[in-house]
Amino acid sequence: HSVKNALVPLWQTVTSFPLKIVLPHEEKLEHISFTAPNGEIDKQSGVIGSTLRGEKAAVEFYEEWQRTVKENVPEDRLLIFNVAEGWEPLCEFLEVPVPDKPFPRVNDTNELLRRLKIAKTIAWSLVAFAPVVVGFGIKTLCGYSALG
Repeated sequence: HSVKNALVPLWQTVTSFPLKIVLPHEEKLEHISFTAPNGEIDKQSGVIGSTLRGEKAAVEFYEEWQRTVKENVPEDRLLIFNVAEGWEPLCEFLEVPVPDKPFPRVNDTNELLRRLKIAKTIAWSLVAFAPVVVGFGIKTLCGYSALG
């Protein structure tokens, strides 16, 4: 559900106007969003493509992706990790001490959507005010005045 409620809106926002021109990373996002477990890019596959096709397709994608990872990553280098478990399994796997601070909980859908709204507002502001700034700059450089 987090993909549907957070990642899909994120992808749709950053690949649409005006963020698309302010943050032109669509090719990288496409690779991340639509890469099938076999490594091919397909608009019907990947985490975003399968989620857009519905829950059944998303679950099938997720299960196929997990199988592919388990088949290709050596067992001693693979950690199947649920962030709800906190620091302990991660630190044990990495052979590092457990930090004294709480495990970060930054993957919050509401917070992501709030930040997306801010990014959109900033992008629209840049698009809306860019002509004013350019016009003022031309006026200043050329000494142009509409009043005479």
